[in-house]
This record gives sequence, C-alpha cells and structure tokens, in this order.
Amino acid sequence: MGCQTLDLTSFNLKTQPKVSQNQTVNQDKLIEQQINETLNELKTASTEFKTSIKEFNTQLDKLANKQITEESIDFLTPNQKLEKLRATLQKITRKDNPPQDIALTLKAIEQVIQPLETGLKPEKLRQVQEYLGFFQTRNISARYYGVFGPTTQTEITNFLNARIEDLDKQIIQIEEIVSNYVEAEFNSTDKKIAYLQKNNQELTKELEQVYDQINQLSLLIYILLFITVTEPIIWLIYQLINKVQEHNKQTDDLSDDQLKPEDLQFLEDKLHSLAEDVYQHLNNHELKLKDIIKEKKQQELAEKLANLNEENQTYLAKKEQLYHQENNGFIGSKY
Repeated sequence: MGCQTLDLTSFNLKTQPKVSQNQTVNQDKLIEQQINETLNELKTASTEFKTSIKEFNTQLDKLANKQITEESIDFLTPNQKLEKLRATLQKITRKDNPPQDIALTLKAIEQVIQPLETGLKPEKLRQVQEYLGFFQTRNISARYYGVFGPTTQTEITNFLNARIEDLDKQIIQIEEIVSNYVEAEFNSTDKKIAYLQKNNQELTKELEQVYDQINQLSLLIYILLFITVTEPIIWLIYQLINKVQEHNKQTDDLSDDQLKPEDLQFLEDKLHSLAEDVYQHLNNHELKLKDIIKEKKQQELAEKLANLNEENQTYLAKKEQLYHQENNGFIGSKY
C-alpha cells in the first residue's frame, strides 16, 4: 500500500464561519489551537497503536517458539488502540471524503487483529490465514487452516510491520498537510500583525528621531547665524562709537574718551533695534527650516504608511479569497 497525494478537501480544518474582522483574530487563534491539539492527539494515538502492534508481534513470536502460552497474549489492546486512532483521525478528516490510503491501511490491519480479539480460535485464525492468502503462495495444505505455528506467526508479523510502515508515511503526510495549512492560514496572520506592529513602532520611533534632529539643527542654526551676523554687528558698533567720538571732539564739551548722555542713549537705541532684528531674523530662519524638515519627513512617513496600508489590504484580500475557496469545498462540519 502506497501513499496517495492528499489535498485539503480530505480535511476538516474549520469549526465556525468567519465573522467580523475584530473577532477573526481571536477565532483563528482558537481554531489553530484546536487543530494543533488534534495533531498532538493524532501523534499520541499513532504512537500508542504502533507500540501495541509491536508488542503483539513480540508475543506471537514467543508463542510460536513456545516461550509463553496463549493466555499471556494481549489480543484486546491493539484493537482498542486502533479504534482510538480512528476516532482521532475523524476529528481532523472529513467523514464524507476521508484520506483513502490511511483508511485502507487501518482496515487491512483490522482484518488481521480484529478476528483474534478473543484469542486464537481456529475459525477466527482461519479467517486471518485466508485473508493473508499465504497458504496458496506457500503451497500449504488446507488441513492446517486454523492451526497456529511459526509460518502463520511470520506471515502475520510481516504483514503488520509492512502496514505500520505505510501508516507512518501516511500520518507524516497528514501532519505535513495540516501543519502547512496552519502555517499559511494562521501563523502568517500572526506574523503579519507582528510585522505591522513592528513597522508602526519603527515609524513612531523615526518620527521622534526627526523631532530630535530638528532641535539639534535649530541649535546649529543659532550658532551659524550668530557667527554670520556677529561680524557686521561688531563693525556697526565700531562705526557708531567712532561717530560719537568724532561728534564729541567737535563740541569739546567732553574729553576724547567720554560720551554724552544723548549719545549713549542713541547708541543703546541702535543696539536694541539691531538685537531685535537679529532675534527676529534667527526665529524666521529657524521656523522656516523646521517647517521644511517637518514637511519632508511627514511626506516620507506618509508614503511608508500608505505602502504598509496597501500591503495589508492586499493580504486581507488574499485571506478573504482563501476563505471563500475553503467555503466552496474545504470546510467540513465542526470537529
């Protein structure tokens, strides 16, 4: 028995219809958790079943070699573990379209272990021997039907081991399909949300850095403008002092190193007026520069936000498309 190619139409991977966008994230979390829990149950049930078959084969070998009696063999547990595995599979596969390969594998195993559930009764053992069909291939006389010996033990063990190998491959394939579905449907949502949140945090941090840069540039502007206007201020003060001194020499009312009160007032008024002009000049340049930098950064941030929004809308559209596809064939009843 090989491994067929499976697709999502064999699986029941939804429990509820989609609702509002705000409820979708929480609902998806719940569905993802349910699917992962069922996968874990499937792994556990599969392991328990394989362990029971291995122990069953070991006991049959010991019985064939007369190391134990029939009463020492556990015929019941393998059948119980088989039913548990089937029940677990039904939680994640669709009843109307289950994966056929694993269903056939379990059915084949059941044909061997179920008739022996109550022991090696001749009529039940013959049923198993006929199903395996080795009497014809080995040219064994029909009079040995219903008799347990090394040949029957070997045929049962080889058959069960081969089916367990098939089962392993089929379980792995189911796990891969469901895990890939979970990754695409749910984990990608979490990653997208985390990605958008991270970008939002980065944009906020970048905006804060922009304002810090503006403040730093403002200080630099003050320094540069101060250097730029200092020289003409000094030159102007020098010219004003010279004019006042020349005026004083002409009047001879004060000595060469003295200034009249009205001249001092004149100088003070001039310096005060100049200081106001310089201050206003600095403020104007600072505001203009801040506006230019702020506008530039806001444009960049707006473009980044627009790109993120477009990307998010594209993602939501694809997710909605996937949901409609699932509604048209992939979604089963609540498991």
